[in-house]
Amino acid sequence: MDELVSVALEEVCARLAPGIPVVDLWPALRGTLDATGLPLGPAVKRALWARILALRVVNLVEGDGDGVPISAGDPAEKDFEEAERRGMRLVASAGIRDNFLGLYERRFAKSELSAVQKATLECVAASRTSGVPQSELCKKFRMKGNNFHFIAKSLESQRLIVRQSTIIKMKDHGAEREDASQNKHIINTNSLYLSRYAKDLNMTSQQRIEITKPELLGSNEEANVDAFRVDGAFDVNSKNDISIHDYLPAMKAICDKLEEASGKALVVSDIKVDLDYRMAYGHRAWRNVLHRLIDARLVEIFDAEDDDKVMLISCYLMPLSNTFLEFILSVPNTSRQD
Repeated sequence: MDELVSVALEEVCARLAPGIPVVDLWPALRGTLDATGLPLGPAVKRALWARILALRVVNLVEGDGDGVPISAGDPAEKDFEEAERRGMRLVASAGIRDNFLGLYERRFAKSELSAVQKATLECVAASRTSGVPQSELCKKFRMKGNNFHFIAKSLESQRLIVRQSTIIKMKDHGAEREDASQNKHIINTNSLYLSRYAKDLNMTSQQRIEITKPELLGSNEEANVDAFRVDGAFDVNSKNDISIHDYLPAMKAICDKLEEASGKALVVSDIKVDLDYRMAYGHRAWRNVLHRLIDARLVEIFDAEDDDKVMLISCYLMPLSNTFLEFILSVPNTSRQD
């Protein structure tokens, strides 16, 4: 039951100032209930209801907007069904909401977060493990990318959020399947996560998040507005296909080719043919992998003087195992700016 109470409190905090309607709390806990083997019946609901309100950091609120906390002795305090009938909401106190955002010691800080910083932090928190693309927050707050970069960077420097490299691919509406790869609008950005949720990502420096949207809604600034509800709160678009792309296998394949070559050098065009880097998509993928290999000081590229060919040479004389390659790539590299 303690685990269930903890998850319920997290669910209430994640809804921030508006809180969560009582009727929506039970479906949100279904996954945890299934994992603990507890049936979602009246007895479990009554026990959980009593435990939540006993915490004294969760208020039962009636009405729209900020709402009005119910008075002591209200029947809804002991009867969750009464609270559901009256459309009540559970709202976490301001202090516990700040703790959820990671603002544990803000009252002792010399300066307060700006309105945009606080709103950004709340949007990121509401997305939880889904994250929020930085480009979409730029549109939400009507800020230029360079200006919003400093907002995100300031929150990251305070260890309130974590940024992960991300690309967003939006398929052009009406594109045929065979033309889909040539009809994509690609945005390079970052996904922002609240620090408490970023701990479960376990991503390496050679992994990148890729988000594929179902279609390109238009070429103007309204392309991503479907990610936000009318009330301005962030809402995850469930139609998006989110995956994590790992560059390590592709990097290892190129290194293996160089290890097998005489003099640890090969013509770039030959490597691309052997490893099937073809067409426009393949050339883009090659550039991404090649830049990562060069930045990691694993390979060098040069022009051959005798036959006017571009050559790739390995910088390491010993064979590169997966473990050693992962170790090299785990060392922070500051030579290239994001």
